[in-house]
Amino acid sequence: MATENAKQIEIRDLNLTGNVIVKLHPETGAIYTVKNNPEWCSIRVESCVLANNEKGLLSIQKRVAFVRMQCIVAETFIKQGLLKPDKSIPVKGRIVIKESWEEFYPGQTPKINPETGEMIEYQGKPVYRVTYFQSGETAHDELIADWVRKQATQVQSIEEEVAEQVEEFMKEFA
Repeated sequence: MATENAKQIEIRDLNLTGNVIVKLHPETGAIYTVKNNPEWCSIRVESCVLANNEKGLLSIQKRVAFVRMQCIVAETFIKQGLLKPDKSIPVKGRIVIKESWEEFYPGQTPKINPETGEMIEYQGKPVYRVTYFQSGETAHDELIADWVRKQATQVQSIEEEVAEQVEEFMKEFA
C-alpha cells in the first residue's frame, strides 16, 4: 500500500509538459557552476516527456542535461528573477537525445540498460547517447532506430524508381 501511494504521488506530481526546469547542481548545490573557464558556467536542467519508441510504446522519460551559458547571462537572468530553481529556464528549447554507433567523446561508455546492467546494442553494435539542451522550437531527437528506418525507406524508394526505369527501358526495346 505504501508503495502504491508513493506511485500515486509521483504520478500526480509529474510534469509531462516537456518544460525544461532549472535544478540545483548535484555537486555544488548552486544554480550555476563554473569549472575551467571563469566566463562560462553550466546549469543543470531536466524535463519529463512522454516518449514513443519504435514499437509504438509510450513511456515517461526523464531527461537531464547541462546548459553551457556565459556567466554574465546567467547572472543577469538571476538578477531579473528569470533563472530560479524548479522554474522553467528562460530560453525556449528542449532537452534532446542524440544516439550514435560511435563515441561522442573519447572513452565514452555505451548506453547501459539500468534494469539489467547490460550494454544496449542496436543491430549488433553498441549505442552511444548524449543529452543536451537545444534552443528553439524545432529541436528533435536523433535516434539510431529512426535513422535506420529513414535509410530503409530511402533505399526502398530508390529501388522502386529503378524498377520503373528498367520497365520503361524494356518497353522501348520490346
